Amino acid sequence: MKRISFSSDGTKVATSSDDKTGRIWDVSTGQELHQLQGHEGEVRFIVFSPDGTKVATASSDKTGRIWDVSTGQELRQLRGHEDEVWGIVFSPDGTKVATASYDETARIWQLGDIENLKDRVAISCDWVRHYLVSKPEDDADRRLCEGVGNE
Repeated sequence: MKRISFSSDGTKVATSSDDKTGRIWDVSTGQELHQLQGHEGEVRFIVFSPDGTKVATASSDKTGRIWDVSTGQELRQLRGHEDEVWGIVFSPDGTKVATASYDETARIWQLGDIENLKDRVAISCDWVRHYLVSKPEDDADRRLCEGVGNE
């Protein structure tokens, strides 16, 4: 393990590791709740959001990532650094994340309303479906949004 972080309510702990994962644990039982998979390099740092609903990870794969604590699902990738990301922190209100990298830069990321991302994808896919109805000869992307939104 590289780092460890408590949730603000003290019920969960998050750990980062050389095995390219983060993990969320239940403090009272010691049970692993979620394994956060997706990084392509070691996870150097992990931290809970102020409200405890998200976890942010920093990795040697040059990315930061935001995860949902209740599901373990990745919500967002923070790409743009040119070298390993070694630090990550939420703003006090949880609307921004700051990352620090060996590329000698720090970046501020506005998280926005990432919980509504699925809704935004569904709206976009509805538009694509309507477009394809008007362009029946455009068959290449017909399956692009299969299983998303209001089919």
